[in-house]
Amino acid sequence: MKYKHIFWDWNGTLIDDLQTSIDSVNVTLAKRNLPLMNKERYFETFSFPVEEYYKKIGLDLEKENYEELAHEFIDNYNKRVHEAKLQKHSAEVIAKFAMYGIKQYILSASEKEILLKGLERYGIATFFTDIIALDNIYAEGKIDIAKTWFEENNFDQKALMIGDTYHDYEVATALGMDCILYAGGHGALKALYTIGVPVITDYHQLYDYVFDECTLKEINKAKVKPNIDQAFIENYKNFYDDQKIYSKIDHKCDW
Repeated sequence: MKYKHIFWDWNGTLIDDLQTSIDSVNVTLAKRNLPLMNKERYFETFSFPVEEYYKKIGLDLEKENYEELAHEFIDNYNKRVHEAKLQKHSAEVIAKFAMYGIKQYILSASEKEILLKGLERYGIATFFTDIIALDNIYAEGKIDIAKTWFEENNFDQKALMIGDTYHDYEVATALGMDCILYAGGHGALKALYTIGVPVITDYHQLYDYVFDECTLKEINKAKVKPNIDQAFIENYKNFYDDQKIYSKIDHKCDW
């Protein structure tokens, strides 16, 4: 195993909430007659701390209170987040890592209680050794909380950070972790490629970075095993089709 410890970002990395975030901030922008957000503009402006991002998109923080804006966004986000799904293959890969004894952690700038509810909702909470997140909703960034956690836990192991934005790279660099970025979240693909770390577009690609050659051979061998259940279904279907032909049974089953 190349890594025994993996730190996952949450928003955009494990949960596919890009459109949820855009829709949520658009409620705030529309109320103030400001230009609405789309994916292209989001990729150009989103950054940490979120307070700076708000300034970029036209919110006047001299006239409005940032904390109130943050609460407004979270209220709108929470109304929509149940529509967001986990990123494709992410749950499968997390489970595979856990099966091979890799310790996994969430390291997020989200508010911890909101994050915990999300993990429970998607049924993946038990795969994580610890959840490192903020105790507020203001998304200042996560370098400080990560450093505090590393110090409190005397953590000095080789580790991998998996995220979807430049800030995740900043966190990994500050903590001495390797970093891989996922190009399906809150960061533009073109921008991610300029950072200088591996960029993946499918979570199955992580296997090559995390598992050693021996384990990869084991995983690849397992992939080519016949699917007994599917074979049974196909055989049964063929058998039943034959029965329908010969006995002219009119069946309502949708094969």
